[in-house]
Amino acid sequence: MKRKYAEKAQESLKLIEFALNALDLYGKEEWNPVWIGLFRESCLAFRDSILLAPEEEKNLRSLTWKNEQFFNFINMFSGEAVNRFWQRVREEELPFERRNMLLPILKRKKIETAYDYDMVSRSVLAYFQEGLINEEEVVNLYTYMKEYEEQLQEVEKEWNGMA
Repeated sequence: MKRKYAEKAQESLKLIEFALNALDLYGKEEWNPVWIGLFRESCLAFRDSILLAPEEEKNLRSLTWKNEQFFNFINMFSGEAVNRFWQRVREEELPFERRNMLLPILKRKKIETAYDYDMVSRSVLAYFQEGLINEEEVVNLYTYMKEYEEQLQEVEKEWNGMA
């Protein structure tokens, strides 16, 4: 069991290496310094949670939970750095897959927040190229973006009318 944990822990540590490398190569062009700092600090904290784990946490269940937390964090970001991270994971044939963060938007057929809008605008092309979404879904997502933009314009008109 300890050997299996050690192997899986090494895979998880590779994730951190790939994420930090992608950040250094691409993140500075896309993200503001606050996001870069948050990303770097979170990656290092994840790494330390594995390297410095107390004995009772050195098990596959705990490691799986930590990986889930890391992927939840990574999926908050988008852009070339994240795309390159996932490309490297695939190249190294690590046993992790990118989750389709656009599925909830596609299911509800609407962009509800600025976060959703940003996620779609930054990742729709990459998701299409990776085969995570099809052409029809791309068209739908662009339609939802347009509808969201129109909704924002209506809200802006209302606010301007109140002034």
